[in-house]
Amino acid sequence: MLRNLIKQDMCSTITMVHKLRKKVYKVISLIWVLPTIFVFLLLYKAYKIKIIYIENLRIGNSILQFYSALEYKNTSATRTIYLTLVENSKPANLYWETLIYKHLKVAPKLLNFLYFWIKKFKLKHLFLADMTSPVRNTSYNKNKLTNLMSKEDNSYCISALKKNNIEIKHPFIVVHVRDSKYLESLGKNYDWSYHSYRDSDIDTYRDAIEHLISVGYHVVRTGRNMEKQLKIDSDQYFDYSFSDIQDDILDIWLFLNSSAIISSGTGPDMLGFANETPILFLNILPLSNFHYYLNCMWAPKILTDSKTGKFLTLEKYLKANYVRTQDYKSNSIHLSDLTSSDIVEITKEFVKHKLSSQKNKPRSVSSQELFWQNLYLSNPNINRTNNSKNALISEYWFEKYCENSHELDDRI
Repeated sequence: MLRNLIKQDMCSTITMVHKLRKKVYKVISLIWVLPTIFVFLLLYKAYKIKIIYIENLRIGNSILQFYSALEYKNTSATRTIYLTLVENSKPANLYWETLIYKHLKVAPKLLNFLYFWIKKFKLKHLFLADMTSPVRNTSYNKNKLTNLMSKEDNSYCISALKKNNIEIKHPFIVVHVRDSKYLESLGKNYDWSYHSYRDSDIDTYRDAIEHLISVGYHVVRTGRNMEKQLKIDSDQYFDYSFSDIQDDILDIWLFLNSSAIISSGTGPDMLGFANETPILFLNILPLSNFHYYLNCMWAPKILTDSKTGKFLTLEKYLKANYVRTQDYKSNSIHLSDLTSSDIVEITKEFVKHKLSSQKNKPRSVSSQELFWQNLYLSNPNINRTNNSKNALISEYWFEKYCENSHELDDRI
């Protein structure tokens, strides 16, 4: 016990020293940062210098920022110089970080201090590029984004699967359902319960997966550090999340090569943007974060008024843009996961509209129009030129779980 206490004290001391060192480095960096910012300001009228900053701790943010960086790289903005920086921390996926460096010219990490102080001095509007929308330059040929992995890396992944007698045939669908275990593994001393509104039970996806198998799809369940395994007795199903061949490169390969993605909003699903891969988002919140720039279908969790038990109206769904579980409780909103039968029906709807050879149009155009009109009202900052015509709300969810799904808003 004494040994453990000494070990904990040593770890705590090392952490404190590391944090202190980082603060000292930041202060020292002002010696060159301040003159650099001054030069940037002098040049601003002639040349705008914009910093593109890519995170790597959360892969979802990193993917969207990467695509934004590619768009900036290929834009012809006059008198603008783009400087790409990558977050200096342990990446969520090491292979993904290599792709960033392969496809972008990244500045030395020392310049990250420049990014820190620009934010500190509140000069973001002058020097930081807008990284919030991944589909910016609509004239750019998206086909150039598809070949992210080299032929050698693709061959390596296929060989790795074959060596382990794993056969994943096309068309295959990736299913990625988040739970609480992954975040808990990042820091056991941190309370991640505020994030629980994003978790789902993989067991409720069983029937939908079995339906996909019955109509000819192979299904691969992905994820790291998951709570429980989902066992399905079929050669067309593979629970990669509990296999012993997990590898950062395979994580990326599966998403980039899938025919479709079913996700609860996990981060890696953003790789679907590369190939316009159809994505079904289930049990995802908040609805106001609707991915209007993707080829996707959304079906959020069920929200009801805790006092009346009634489903929320579409307007209230969009206003409930909370990112902490407690905020839903504080605002008298009860969260419920979609049921197993809900997930089956919405999956069938997704296959019908996104994956069938005929790709049927939504049954009710008015439902989609009503949703989009309310989305614009709730979020006027949406860049409408970036909208994807293939972004849909699930009609099954809309008609069953929105209180006013058939009523037009008087303001529209």
